[in-house]
Amino acid sequence: MKIWFVVCFVVLLAFVESHKWLQHISVPWPLLLLGGAALALLSNGSALFPQTDLALKSISARMFKKNSAEPE
Repeated sequence: MKIWFVVCFVVLLAFVESHKWLQHISVPWPLLLLGGAALALLSNGSALFPQTDLALKSISARMFKKNSAEPE
């Protein structure tokens, strides 16, 4: 039980201290907009660019699909 108290205390302390530190950082609006647009494109990349879906798959998955499509 003592270890959970220590872990919770350390996590809470780290959260509070990082929140104080992050309040002093200011990011310009254009950079925030570009970052948001980049995150949106990356998270929806397969829906926006379906032709690149094969590039994201592993080589072994493509080989398995290719071998299973060929009749024996």
